[in-house]
Amino acid sequence: MANRTVGDATFVHGTNPQYLIPKISREKIYGSLYWKQHCFALTAETVIDRALELTHVGGAAGGARRPSPFMCLLLKMLALAPDLEIVLEYIKQEDYKYLRVLGMVYYRFVARAVDIYRYLEPLYADYRKVRVVDIDGRYSISHVDEIVDTLLTGNEFCSITLPFLQARAQLVEQGKLKPRVSPLEKLGLLDELQQQQQQKDEPAEEDKAKAGDEEKKKTEDEEAKKAEMKKRSRSKSRSKSRSRSKSRSSHRHKKHKKHKKHRRRSRSRSRSRGRRRSRSRSRSRSPHRRRRHRSRSRRHDATSPFIRHDATSPFISGLKTPSV
Repeated sequence: MANRTVGDATFVHGTNPQYLIPKISREKIYGSLYWKQHCFALTAETVIDRALELTHVGGAAGGARRPSPFMCLLLKMLALAPDLEIVLEYIKQEDYKYLRVLGMVYYRFVARAVDIYRYLEPLYADYRKVRVVDIDGRYSISHVDEIVDTLLTGNEFCSITLPFLQARAQLVEQGKLKPRVSPLEKLGLLDELQQQQQQKDEPAEEDKAKAGDEEKKKTEDEEAKKAEMKKRSRSKSRSKSRSRSKSRSSHRHKKHKKHKKHRRRSRSRSRSRGRRRSRSRSRSRSPHRRRRHRSRSRRHDATSPFIRHDATSPFISGLKTPSV
């Protein structure tokens, strides 16, 4: 029951006001000790007492991402859905800065765009310091006008996404808002500040021009150096390639010469070997062997039946002729 939204609360941006806080953050707030002890049975009037006790502004902080009291009171206000007139009283009072910041954040979540610009823009003149806790649990100093600027121009506050806000220029074009007038214009100090700023910008522009010329010169020098280095590298590569080609051609020529010499030597060797063989064969055929060969051939001819012999032959003279 303590975590439910009030029954007579109206939907904001088409949803339950509590749902403007992400579910994970809501569950952490519901389980926190501050919610259970100090936010139980609060009303729109008693919330002020708790807001006066605030010492800093922030969302979930620390290693466990524990919700801060500021975030717990914001969720409680979304659940209670107080009248916007009461919230405007929170914003207009000037004694308690944390109560004003709490009312500003709630008004940014719930109110219309025209009312947000109308009632929060005058708070740009509030320069009081405010302690802020970041997500790591570290404290820092901010100001009320900075918080107003984040609410009007930013998309997040304390790691919580803010509802969509229409641009001020569009509302001015539609005639719903008047063009914003700076307090400096009212005092007549804006023109003087602009002139001083122009005087400061003139030497700065000259310095920028000089710096630009120097940078151009540096870039040109670097480009020229790079071009020279490229030319040198190309000439070196060409000389290397030429020396390599010469060495390769000389090496090939030497190999060719060696190959020719080897061929000549092999041919001369083969010729000398053939000559030696032919000489050895011719020497091996002696006259004694020739005589033997001739005698063998004669014997073979005498004994062969196919040869016709004469009567005058010394081999047939001793034989008798048969009678007829």
